[in-house]
Amino acid sequence: MNPERFATILDSLIPKRSVAAELQELISLNKTQMGNMMRNSLIAASLAGFMIFGAASGSRPASAADSGVTVASLPLLTFDPAFARTVQDLSIMSQVYSSLTTASFVDGSLVPNLAREWTDVDGKEFTFKLVPGAKFANGEPLDANAVVWNFKRLLDPATQSTVIADFNMISSVEAPDPTTVVIKTSTPWLELPRRLSAISFLAPEWSKTHNPKVEVNPSGPYVVVNYDFASHVTLKRNENFFGEKAAFENATYRVIGNSQTRVTSLRSGELNFANNISPLDVQQLSSLQDLNVGAIPGRRVHVLRFNMLRDSVKDVRVRQALNYAINKDLITASIYRGQTKAATTQVLIPGQVGFDETMKAWPYDPAKARQLLAEAGYAKGLTLSLGVSDEYLQAPQAAQAIAAQLAEVGVTIKLQIVPTAIWTSFITDAQKGTDLLYLGFSSTTGTSTELMNQFTGKGRYTWGPSNPDYDAAVEKVKTATSLESQAELIRKANRILADDAQLVYLWPQPFTYAVSKSVEWTPRADDRPRASDMRPAK
Repeated sequence: MNPERFATILDSLIPKRSVAAELQELISLNKTQMGNMMRNSLIAASLAGFMIFGAASGSRPASAADSGVTVASLPLLTFDPAFARTVQDLSIMSQVYSSLTTASFVDGSLVPNLAREWTDVDGKEFTFKLVPGAKFANGEPLDANAVVWNFKRLLDPATQSTVIADFNMISSVEAPDPTTVVIKTSTPWLELPRRLSAISFLAPEWSKTHNPKVEVNPSGPYVVVNYDFASHVTLKRNENFFGEKAAFENATYRVIGNSQTRVTSLRSGELNFANNISPLDVQQLSSLQDLNVGAIPGRRVHVLRFNMLRDSVKDVRVRQALNYAINKDLITASIYRGQTKAATTQVLIPGQVGFDETMKAWPYDPAKARQLLAEAGYAKGLTLSLGVSDEYLQAPQAAQAIAAQLAEVGVTIKLQIVPTAIWTSFITDAQKGTDLLYLGFSSTTGTSTELMNQFTGKGRYTWGPSNPDYDAAVEKVKTATSLESQAELIRKANRILADDAQLVYLWPQPFTYAVSKSVEWTPRADDRPRASDMRPAK
């Protein structure tokens, strides 16, 4: 694409805002919150200090210096560990509940949580030794029997859990004594301890008379004081937590989906932390003396997913053409301000098991794209629809740039920038969905096979038939008995997916953030802003 023409298009995608506009937005935000406070009130809380059900709180967020921290969030969907998939749900879940293992906020390594230590035999029998005396806030024991009950609930088809991909490999979960859990699998499952870092536990007896989707009986470093899924969650330190105590006594998660509103709240001092800040705002906020601002490589890879029920994209040459037609280097340099770069032809990032250093980014070659389209019978052009929401950083702006570049090779994109709820309906109903969908893929635990599952016939985001060779290759990955053999099997599977051009590979989403200098925090690539990882700056 002509650089001058792209510059004109890019200029139209970058919002221009005045200080007055930002102040007006902040005033409107405060009015909305006041309305929520007037409409809602706290319903009930137990004497044990855990949340049964609640609504909006009315106080202005405390500064980090006042023993509290205020964090920007997106709306929550559930408190139930059986259904927690979004970054925001997992962020809160991992702070109010406990799991056997957890990922360190320092380097992502696997560290103990409820399990003090664990061993395995041939990758098929895992023994976890638990912290003795751990309890839920209502006094119910969090012991091996509670863990077994939770696994039975997750694996029960009647639960319809959305977090148990591959858990059919578990053949049994037993509790030989209150502090020992033994998990056996039908085949070797090297990633099981890490996969368990995303599985939190409910109190069995409490769950019989409460709704865990909207009620909490915590066992983690924080308890829920009050909440409104659409506006906020307020947390207080759990003084009875069996592990390391949270450094901040109080934490408030405020739902602010709009990037510009987050920036306004950071400038006003109402937020101590925000992520998913636009790259342009990262540059602008860097000049403020009271904020640490930056971007690190994230592990969420942006792609365009094909609706394989549509005849127009069933020809591999069409899918290859779209990969050739997009100048990823130009978009990442402009819309993302160089804070990321073109993805390789795999959805893994460096450091994940099986990442292939030999797989490079798909080259930009518009002439090749036109040739392939002509060979596929679209010499006179092709029209495709593309669904996108603001779920992912800069996705609407990037999608518009992509549409402009595809037009250069004769592909007309009917862009549908829609609210997340409508965009999600495209995922769940391929017949009503668009020809292409803008998605960002990441593993909740950083494991390769969890991510690769998404592109098999079992994947939640798979529209129409998948590649059977790829499906078979992923199943073979799961049988590996060593990291070395697993890595090679992963590389082979990813080459099959790339050769079939099942995705348009775009770029990893940068993890952008701004944090008050009164807060000490180490950036983590999994997108999760956890108050329990933060502490007052020295």
